[in-house]
Amino acid sequence: MPLKFQDVEVGDELGPLSKVVSSEDVKLFTQIQRREWEDRAPKFFTDAESARKEGLPGRIVPGPMSMAFMAQLVVSWSDGGWIRKLDVVFRQTVPHNTPLRVVGVVTDKYEVDNKGQVECDVYVESVEGDRLVGGQVIVVLPLHS
Repeated sequence: MPLKFQDVEVGDELGPLSKVVSSEDVKLFTQIQRREWEDRAPKFFTDAESARKEGLPGRIVPGPMSMAFMAQLVVSWSDGGWIRKLDVVFRQTVPHNTPLRVVGVVTDKYEVDNKGQVECDVYVESVEGDRLVGGQVIVVLPLHS
């Protein structure tokens, strides 16, 4: 049953959604994105030496992949809602082959033009709780009729 605006309370938690992004996942993602990146995909996503030359600790997960995980969490949780806005801040790099948790919490809710809007803080975290990527999402949920 789809989630309704009235069923949501400030403080409700989203997730966790568990992820381990393999190097193969990143390779496939960069191949799919290649057209958008016009064959200029940064090599530090898939090549450890290139990553170190850029001052990174190793290969990293592309930002759009982390954003997709945040969106996946919200869409799964909302079950019938849709994302109106997703703002993201990349705090730390997200490494390959490392267990991750995608979590969120409802921070506000209000009605606009007869639509329920819910604001949530969302995060991609290491299993130790370090927040690697943070963001805010506004999801639109149906109102009870």
